[in-house]
This record gives sequence, C-alpha cells and structure tokens, in this order.
Amino acid sequence: MAFLALVFAMGGFAVAANKSSKSTLIKACYAKKTGDLRVAVKGKKKCRKGERRIKWNRRGPRGLAGQAGPQGAQGAQGAQGEPGEQGAQGPAGLSGVGGGGFTLTDGSIGTAAIADGSITQSKLAAGALTVSGLSTQIVVAETADDSTSPKTIAAGCPLGKTVIGGGAAATDQLGIPFNGPVALSFSNAFIGNSWRGRAYETSATSGTWRLTVYAICMKS
Repeated sequence: MAFLALVFAMGGFAVAANKSSKSTLIKACYAKKTGDLRVAVKGKKKCRKGERRIKWNRRGPRGLAGQAGPQGAQGAQGAQGEPGEQGAQGPAGLSGVGGGGFTLTDGSIGTAAIADGSITQSKLAAGALTVSGLSTQIVVAETADDSTSPKTIAAGCPLGKTVIGGGAAATDQLGIPFNGPVALSFSNAFIGNSWRGRAYETSATSGTWRLTVYAICMKS
C-alpha cells in the first residue's frame, strides 16, 4: 500500500517528465530501499541495481457519469423584443355572386350563417334597430263595441311593407282586456299582407266588448 501511495504521489512528476513521449505508458524506476521514484531514461529497458521497473497508463478508463445536479432557479424574464415588420398585404378575395338579397327562414340565422361578433354596436348605424331605422309600422284595427258574437277583423299593412307579426285581444271600450266570457278562436297572418283575429262569447253576457287586432309591418 505504501508503494502505491508513493507511486500516485509522484505521478505528477512522472507525467510532467514524459510529456514529449508518445507512449501510452509512463515508465519509472523505484528504489526498493529508499522508495525513491525516478522517470526511466528513454531507450533504457533496465533500471539501476536495487531498483525495480514499474509502469502505468497515462490515462485511465473513463469513469461513470455522475448524477444530475438539482435544477437551478428560474432566471429573470428577458427584455421584450422589438416588434417585427408588418407583412405584405394579401391578395383580394374573389367577388361574391350577385343576387336580389336573401330570405330569412327558420334557423337561417345561426353560427353557420352569421359569425360570432359580426353584428356589434360599432358596426350598426345609429338608430338602425329602432322603429324608424327598420321602417316598421304598427297598424291597428278594431270592431264595434257591442255584444255581437262572433267578431272578426283584420289589420292590413300599407303598400310597400310586409306583415312580420301581430296579435289580437278582446277589450272593453277603454282598451282594457275584457273581463268576460270571450275567447279567441284564431290570431294569425292572413292573405293580403295582413293580420286577422276572431273572437266569440263562450256564454251570453250583457257586457259589451270589441276585438282589437294589430299588425306589425316592415319595409319590403
């Protein structure tokens, strides 16, 4: 063990003394009595009397890889980069096929027809969704205020406008819903661009009542 310790202790000297050598081995002579170690003279195969020739590799085998160290702390966020150059404008899209407008049907306004956010306040003209903006008009028609039964009447839209809705109600002479035995038999759009209604007494009454029908018209 003392011999090996001495060899490794003198290793620095032995390597330094053999820098010019192309051999993969380091050769030295070890004095048996004193423990002195000297680099062997190049070209001589034998050591002096009382010495022992020893040798070892210049470079040992590669050791096993060590375990990975712990992860370091996250560094500070870097400065924001400069904005990139604006890209070139893309080509114009194809022109749409012309037509005479479109017709709304049940389910035609949905995610497949109108994209989210395509109709917003900023994209509508001021007052576009008002009665005047939509060119809407409410037309009202009333029957006589008496006890006649049944009563039928229609409210028609003027020329250039189309009925889009309406309603009917039995009322008294003040326009308040009639509190009596009267029922509506129908209230619907009718031929001739109008809204019609029909009401009747479910039992005889001494009270008088009228049938009021209204049509909601919009510019065609």
